[in-house]
Formats: sequence, C-alpha cells, structure tokens
Amino acid sequence: MPSVCELEGFSQASLRDSERVRKALPIWTKLKPGAEWEVVQKQARTDFWENVIGKLPGKYAALNPRTRLIARACGAEAILCLDLFGRF
Repeated sequence: MPSVCELEGFSQASLRDSERVRKALPIWTKLKPGAEWEVVQKQARTDFWENVIGKLPGKYAALNPRTRLIARACGAEAILCLDLFGRF
C-alpha cells in the first residue's frame, strides 16, 4: 500500500505536468476567437461525446420502465429494458 508521501509525490508530479500535457493536446492549438471558435468547440464536443464518454446508438426501443417493492429489503427495484445491441 502506498504511503501518504508517495501519494503526495504522485499528485504533485501530476499537477506539475498537467499544463504541459494539456497544451500538447490539439484542441488548444486550434483556439481562435469568433466564428472559428464555434466550429472548434462543436468538433471538440462531438469528439468528447463519441470517443471519450461513448455515445449510444441513436435508435432506441422504448425503455418500458417498471418498479416493484421489495418487502424484505424495505426498498424498491427499478427496471429499464435497454436494447443496446438490437437483439430483442
């Protein structure tokens, strides 16, 4: 298990390097004021949504939400039918 000093050293090194690493990304070299910024921003948002977060396919089936009470656990269970792979 890492010690507190090791964790602190790792965090400090990450913070020291973060500006250099961030400036090396292509998005920061494309920044321009005005209308060009709108185009770059739209491309960056699309790239983040599709490649980083992972955009789900646009064609969805109905979620068909259902809930039921769980008596022993004093709670409820929620069920959403997700057809992510088109098998249903």
